[in-house]
Amino acid sequence: MVEDIIIKILSLFLIFILITSCGKSPFTSELLNNSKPTEIADGSLAKGKRLGSYDLDFRHDGEFILYNENQAKLNITQVDGEQDFIDISDLEIYLWMPEHGHGSYPINVSLDQSGNILLRDMYFTMPGNWILIIKSIKLNTSLSWPIIL
Repeated sequence: MVEDIIIKILSLFLIFILITSCGKSPFTSELLNNSKPTEIADGSLAKGKRLGSYDLDFRHDGEFILYNENQAKLNITQVDGEQDFIDISDLEIYLWMPEHGHGSYPINVSLDQSGNILLRDMYFTMPGNWILIIKSIKLNTSLSWPIIL
């Protein structure tokens, strides 16, 4: 009787750990979960995308390395040509692996002196199709860049 209760409590605890250990999930939040990679995001192929009044270009040096502290940069330009700092507290930035339904979170996000976004501690936990997702809370808009490892 007591053993059954302990086993049930332990099982619930393990299920909780399993659900929360993979980062933010579309099952527990409103994250983009159906994006499919359409391009490879590497140093030679960095596509610019618009987020509100900003153009963002995803850049990184070399290749992303599995299980490593990868880093990248989002170069930001205001559409009207003026450089203005973006409010990073408005952004949710995370890695997502749609085929497996999990992500890698959190990414360390900061601004450099030029107002560009620095992304550090980007951990890829397995090879495959990943998506870097940038969501503006204020604009209720998301951008994504596919990354293939």
